Amino acid sequence: MRQSYFILMLVFIQTLCFAENKKYKTIEVGLTTTIHVIFPSNIISYDIGLGKTGEYEDILSEQPSKNRLKLAAGIAHFQNTNLFVETEKAYYNFILTYNAFPENQLITIEKQDAVQFKKIATTPANTSEKNEEKDMIELSEDKYVAYVCKDLYEKTEHSFLSANAALGIIFQLDNIYVKQDKLYLKFSIKNQSNVKYEIGYLGYLIKLKGKGKKQGVVVDETVKPYYTYQAFNEIQSSKEDKVIAVFDKFTLDKKKNLIVNLWEKEGERMIELKINPQQIVKAQIIKN
Repeated sequence: MRQSYFILMLVFIQTLCFAENKKYKTIEVGLTTTIHVIFPSNIISYDIGLGKTGEYEDILSEQPSKNRLKLAAGIAHFQNTNLFVETEKAYYNFILTYNAFPENQLITIEKQDAVQFKKIATTPANTSEKNEEKDMIELSEDKYVAYVCKDLYEKTEHSFLSANAALGIIFQLDNIYVKQDKLYLKFSIKNQSNVKYEIGYLGYLIKLKGKGKKQGVVVDETVKPYYTYQAFNEIQSSKEDKVIAVFDKFTLDKKKNLIVNLWEKEGERMIELKINPQQIVKAQIIKN
């Protein structure tokens, strides 16, 4: 009877682990490679489910910097286990699985991968703002940003600030918004060609105007969004879509532009948008 009980418990645990595999992000780890996992905020602590198999550690781990973990397999074909990470802003859980040749050796974790965000205490400036800001008090910062993005995504824009095109693909900046020290850049992309457009790269760069004209060596600064809402992968023929990139508040010197690059995957329809400093400082205030 006791043996049957333990067999049933083992089956239950295996079933639960299989279900969790579907829910959580999987990270492949191998013997001969090191996997670097980069988090969007500083790591406070982390735990790996399995310990040792015999004399050897199943998973080797190290935290070389505040927001980066290094992982490697200590033995081949270790049993699937989990990695739990607490950062300053959220909690994450991952499934670690063995692969002799992992496809990704540099993994960037997004805020959307968190299983739970930490609460951020926020008090309105005065009591008259309580009703307008009640959602912010109840939601974590990241979920509140997503809430704002949802409203902006559904909003109809009647003009645009900047646009460029390449062979039937129109890429435009519809508007820039500001709220709670965050800038919301709303873009739209239209495919007026007969060939679908697959997104290979969408990046942001702060660049000096007129670079190359006796400027000497000038290094462009790559900037990454704090949050991206409704990131698209492809646009079918005669279709359009929108994306909102959220940045921590910034401004630019009058000699610089924010450059947005949109590149086609396995194609050459590449589009560049220039956003000038005046457009940023004139961002539309979100009042509620």
